[in-house]
Amino acid sequence: MQRLYFLSRRGELPLKIARVFQADFPEIELRYLYSSRWAWRPAAYGRWCRELWDDLMDRRFPMDLRELLNVLGLGLGGTGIADDFLAHFSREHDTEAMFEWLSRPAVADAINQSLAERRKLVLAYLEQEGLWEKTRIGMVDDGWSGRGQRDLRWLLQGREDAPELQGFFLGLGGYRLPGGECGPQHVFLDYDREGSVPGSPIRLLIWRNHMLEDPFLCGSEGRCQGYRRIGIRIVPMLADGWEGWGLTVVKVWHETVQYFARMFINMATSETVELMTRLSLENTAIFLRFPCAEWVQCFWGIDVSADLMGASRLPMIKRMSLREVAREQNWAGSEVLLGRCVSYWPEGSLAISGKWVKVLALAKRHGWKWVLGRTLQG
Repeated sequence: MQRLYFLSRRGELPLKIARVFQADFPEIELRYLYSSRWAWRPAAYGRWCRELWDDLMDRRFPMDLRELLNVLGLGLGGTGIADDFLAHFSREHDTEAMFEWLSRPAVADAINQSLAERRKLVLAYLEQEGLWEKTRIGMVDDGWSGRGQRDLRWLLQGREDAPELQGFFLGLGGYRLPGGECGPQHVFLDYDREGSVPGSPIRLLIWRNHMLEDPFLCGSEGRCQGYRRIGIRIVPMLADGWEGWGLTVVKVWHETVQYFARMFINMATSETVELMTRLSLENTAIFLRFPCAEWVQCFWGIDVSADLMGASRLPMIKRMSLREVAREQNWAGSEVLLGRCVSYWPEGSLAISGKWVKVLALAKRHGWKWVLGRTLQG
């Protein structure tokens, strides 16, 4: 690699870690790039189409309709298209009917005009940040689906001098795009490689990927919503506030991880790296499966985004009632609809809940016969 681009928010801490190791790789340049899936994806498609709509309406992540209209560049007021849309539809309506309404010629033309303008702005920002200056570049991100790499690849290929793009990800899930769409990928937590094995800690870590993103990859800035031109510069537009932890907590956590990285670089050998990797995966999986109440106190009041645009929030942990644990459906993993869950991390919620709630949860998971057997065994 000649240059690595660390994508904003989730790439903030990995960039700081990489700088600790950069002395051993002086030929690789490190840069920070403001991005988000909905700052790039509409521009990557560049036109209104079924594929863009399917991306927008991912069934696992319900999107707020006002955010949807902003993504499509329709906004509120102005032409009145957005107001008419909201008068016709709510989130409970059939998505096929919404697609047909938005595909009417006058509405589709307005969307296409907005997407074309957004594409020009995104391409100008990427050129400003030097993405066509090198022949081999990499993007570093949390990952999970590979769509971000695909989007960037499409944007870069709009010119003949497109560089070779490779992706470096914390993880990719079983719902990842085919590699041919994205380009070469390098993955730490790979569902296809190890995560599909029942009982594998990597399987659990990919299912609970928000636990890795929100606590471990917490950042100090708001989400990038797009770009705007100020003078001759293209600058990111960041959401007011930011998601997750307090700024003091973020600062202390980043300093702690960098301290560990500096210690690690002085003692790492191939044997210690392999051992520490195995231990870290097992320890994290144990923490996620069987936390005690004392361990999860720091997650009080922390929410995760239950949709792609941050419009819906879900508690990381919550003290559950018997009724809530009876309808909790987040035990199975990544296919669950997060918008219908009591909390993101049910095991953490169980750790701070009452005794009978725990009994009901164990019965729901393993059956009453198993609970009775465990009780008789003491």
